[in-house]
Amino acid sequence: MKNTNSNNLLQTIFSQKKYRPILISAGLFLAFNLGVLIPTFFFSALLKKDAVSINLSGRQRMLSQRMTKALLEVNSKWTDAGSVKQSQEELRQAYNLFDDTLNGFQTGKIVQGADGNPVYLKAVETEKGREILEEALTIWNPYKEKLEPILKADKNVNLGDLKPAVEYARANNLRLLSLMNELTIEQEKVAQTKSGY
Repeated sequence: MKNTNSNNLLQTIFSQKKYRPILISAGLFLAFNLGVLIPTFFFSALLKKDAVSINLSGRQRMLSQRMTKALLEVNSKWTDAGSVKQSQEELRQAYNLFDDTLNGFQTGKIVQGADGNPVYLKAVETEKGREILEEALTIWNPYKEKLEPILKADKNVNLGDLKPAVEYARANNLRLLSLMNELTIEQEKVAQTKSGY
């Protein structure tokens, strides 16, 4: 009974000419709002992904410097096993985060976000971005190999492992920092192109 009354009410509203402009206005209002909300939602999702890329490429700059600082601290304390542990752990954390994020930029994968939570980092899309990554990897891969024995050292760090790593870091630190800076700028350009600015 209730259902027939509501059907009759709707038929009455639609059949009377005085309600038609109101219904048309309401329909247009809803269509306009959906037309604005759907693209806004879509663009905000795109911008969020771009913000993650920009943020994490900026973090790569900081991590490259943090690794060098920790490595130099290990170098200055290498004879004292107890005091080297903290610097060694800082080096390990920066190394793991830098390496994982660099791989994320290369292939697209879930990495640790700036807030410590997992986040999907999409692969670098532009030719310029891929060139920057390729050059960064030519510096990073040998650096990585030189750091691994230092990270694996249990008690005392071997000076024979430490010296080449420190020399390599001193020779390549600024270039790696510069490349991570270039990557950040490239990611910002991509975001600006998408947003139309």
